[in-house]
Amino acid sequence: MTKKLKEGRLQRLNDLADDRPEQLIYARRLLESEKDRQTLEAALKVLQEFPDPDNRPLLVKAYKNFAENGPKRDPGMYLRAAILRALRPLTRQDDLGLLEQAVLTYELMPSRHDAEGAELRALALSILNDLDEVRASFYAVKLLVDKVTSEMSGEPALTAARILAAQEHSLPLYQYLVSQGEKSSEVVAACLRGQTALPDALLGHLVETYRASSSEIILLGLFDLLLIHPKGTNYSEVFSGFLASTGSFNLYRYVVMALITGGKTALLGGFLEQVLRERDPLKRDIILELLPLIRGDEHKAAVEAAYEKFGKGKN
Repeated sequence: MTKKLKEGRLQRLNDLADDRPEQLIYARRLLESEKDRQTLEAALKVLQEFPDPDNRPLLVKAYKNFAENGPKRDPGMYLRAAILRALRPLTRQDDLGLLEQAVLTYELMPSRHDAEGAELRALALSILNDLDEVRASFYAVKLLVDKVTSEMSGEPALTAARILAAQEHSLPLYQYLVSQGEKSSEVVAACLRGQTALPDALLGHLVETYRASSSEIILLGLFDLLLIHPKGTNYSEVFSGFLASTGSFNLYRYVVMALITGGKTALLGGFLEQVLRERDPLKRDIILELLPLIRGDEHKAAVEAAYEKFGKGKN
């Protein structure tokens, strides 16, 4: 296809934005006949925005066509992922086989550093979970520990962890957390958030394992777990130690906000005792900014003490 012809088709697709029915018809036509990737992506975006049931047969056919010789027709699986995004609101039980095939599609590209197809497998797993949670849970366990996982995004293991956590399948998540070898920070954080029913002794083990992590993402997952777990209030020193030592003011703000709004009175009380010893002016500013979010009279005296100590020095 010449550059001029390609630009003409894209321009026509854009020009039809004011006539949605005609734009949809033209997008379907492009999906059936077009070979240029950029043009196909534009057409698929239109089909995604307007999930008409008439789109479904064309999307299924297109997916199968690209899957027949994936590395040649769709290197990187980006078009197949775009097709699944457009197909998602239209899927039905008949599509389970297609989705299972997509979940298990591996086409590694030697020239690429990252795991090709991670987005496709993650997306297929998520859609499969929409249709059949039990079936999806088995694939999620597999993908959670799959070695072919994106080093940048943690996918598809990240989607697998979130699905298992939502389904309250905590054992495979715990296995990931205690296993040896390199782990994705994003996946570790998702697995930590899924340990809300973990026995107390094992919770302590996870805290000791991850509290000294240099990854802010992992620390966020650990803090979120402690704010949700019934025994999380036993670990106020984890919060106080972090708040006293961290130089990340964005993470400091997040944790302070979580303590104030998390509904854990004991953790909030421990934080308010600590703030009076805070000397960092930037941390003091964050404290003064967020203190008004504290409701009720239970901590009124501590809040007033913080205002008294920091308020006059502000400005």
